[in-house]
Amino acid sequence: MAEAFPSFDYEAARSGRALDVADDFNFAFDVVGKRGREKDKTALIAIERTGETVTHHSYSDLDQLSNRFANALMTLGAEKGDFAFVMIPRIVEWYQVLLGCTKTGVVAKPDEIRGEIVMAYITLAPGFEPSDDLATEIQDFVKRQTVPYKYPRAIEFRDALPKTISGKIRRVELR
Repeated sequence: MAEAFPSFDYEAARSGRALDVADDFNFAFDVVGKRGREKDKTALIAIERTGETVTHHSYSDLDQLSNRFANALMTLGAEKGDFAFVMIPRIVEWYQVLLGCTKTGVVAKPDEIRGEIVMAYITLAPGFEPSDDLATEIQDFVKRQTVPYKYPRAIEFRDALPKTISGKIRRVELR
């Protein structure tokens, strides 16, 4: 006879505890990147729908590939707090894109139809004016630099991004 699992009171366990997270904590750098450098192991196992092919991806794989996407975002001028529309299924590249967004501070935006979309909130350098043509140019650039399904589906130009007193982007205000 199986033993009954003891009841668990989450609120009681949680009360009186506080999670102390540094202001500059970044999961992609501080967990994935660090693990890839210090104790690289399997981070993600991808299994094809047929179940025939199993691929192991290490922390260093995720770190390196998410760096490529983070660099593409920075090349586009994306900054912390910008939104990114992520429209890909939850495959390995989905994690690479989300980690790349995390590294640059870009927020993956929820979408009712697609789950999440890459949405870019962009502050333009002096001399540039927001326009539909510029948004299309940015989207086309991402399509050429990465793969077409990774481009930002939505772009919002802003004069400034909400920031904390220490200068970090307040992504919660952009969601």
